[in-house]
Amino acid sequence: MDSEANNYNGRLMVPARFVSEAFGYSVYYEGTRGILFVKSKDYTLDSTKITSSNVQEARVAAISLPIQYSFKSNSLAESDQKLNYTYIFAANDATRYIYDNGSVSTVVEIKDNKANAVWQFSTNGIPGYDLYTTLGGQQPSYIAEILDDHFEHFQGRYKAYYKISNGSTKSFTYQPKNYGELIQPIPLQ
Repeated sequence: MDSEANNYNGRLMVPARFVSEAFGYSVYYEGTRGILFVKSKDYTLDSTKITSSNVQEARVAAISLPIQYSFKSNSLAESDQKLNYTYIFAANDATRYIYDNGSVSTVVEIKDNKANAVWQFSTNGIPGYDLYTTLGGQQPSYIAEILDDHFEHFQGRYKAYYKISNGSTKSFTYQPKNYGELIQPIPLQ
């Protein structure tokens, strides 16, 4: 074990990586969203969910993939200390999204059943940085298209914002029971 087991109020706590790997699972910690991914060796991704015509289902599948980087992620993108975050999608799209933790935004593309970070930029939450200061990767040409549907967790509340056909924005609040309910269906217009 790379860290020791501890007793907390009568409960034995052991490192998740040690226990998972002892039972044949692989473990990957993604710091951007503070998510621990545990996967069995015989797991195969159901790629039909990523390409589903049900946009909500496809978006849930997209955010359930660990984000991988071809560049070094900025340390301010680490979300384990952040309580507020937002997922932003283009209308009727699950193949591209922005994950924003209030300081750094990470643009993610889904290709070949993988979530690849293509650009990280600062937002106005970082002192000394201007909006859209590149922190890693390269700004994609479609960035303006990914600003339609927002799923936000802010100060303990969940709220969805979406654009309607006349260009105005509507919203609704919700309370997810699990990670799969973070993405809600957008009302038909």
